[in-house]
Order: sequence, then structure tokens, then C-alpha cells
Amino acid sequence: MNHAEIRDLLNKEKTRLEESLSRQDVSLKGDFEKGQRFSQEEMSIINHKATREKIKDIVAALSRLDDGTYSICTSCGKPIEPDRLNAYPEVGTCITCASKRPKNIWGK
Repeated sequence: MNHAEIRDLLNKEKTRLEESLSRQDVSLKGDFEKGQRFSQEEMSIINHKATREKIKDIVAALSRLDDGTYSICTSCGKPIEPDRLNAYPEVGTCITCASKRPKNIWGK
């Protein structure tokens, strides 16, 4: 995948997530029906936070595309594995550095 295709993919995913986030915001503002379990509210909040985090990762990846550092690990400076970027185009770290960090909600 070339950088233009990656940028297009990232922008489409960002738009999709922002639309999802907008729907989540409306849902979180509404009152939960009486009798709904607290865990459903917690899951909505967790999903909301995870969506915001993924958008942040996408914006950072787009920035790295702009400054020419996309595909370079932000931790060690070595190239990020192409298979990893194909699976998760928003990642900023190689698998070695990622395995040393606590995992986020997306498993990256």
C-alpha cells in the first residue's frame, strides 16, 4: 500500500469512528432505562474512551505520514514491520517495542 492509499484508509476510518463517537455521545447523555445493569453503562464509557484513543492514534499516524516518519517506530527508531502496518496502519511502534508496553484496549 502506498502512502496515498494509507492516508485514504486512515481518513475513512477516522471519519467512521468520529461518527460512531457522535452517536455514543448522544447515548451517554441520555438516561439509562431503569433496571439496566451498571455494567452496560460502564461498557459504553469504555467503548467511548477506546474510540477516542483510536482516533488519536489515527491522527498521529496521519501526522507521521506528513512528516515522513510513518513506518518508523516512535520508540526505537527502527522500521515497523510491514505486516504490522498492514494490519494496524495507525500503529506507531514496532512489535518489539509494543510488546514491552502495557497493552491498550485495542491490544496494541
